[in-house]
Amino acid sequence: MAKQTQPVEVKLVDQDETHWQLETTQGRLIGRIVKDGKRYLSYFGLETQAGRQHSLEEATQDLLLQYNLHQH
Repeated sequence: MAKQTQPVEVKLVDQDETHWQLETTQGRLIGRIVKDGKRYLSYFGLETQAGRQHSLEEATQDLLLQYNLHQH
């Protein structure tokens, strides 16, 4: 029998012009995004190693992919 999954709602919270947090609607931190020049650095959870993306959308997608991988 397949495992039933529940959809998770997320929100992107603006900290300021160059910092964002991605979290679930229940307030659980998924990760943070920092603008670094023309790139965006995405940090999953409390990790210190960042992924580098070209846009805020790509950084958000990267965090969601990592979140989904760590849920199984």
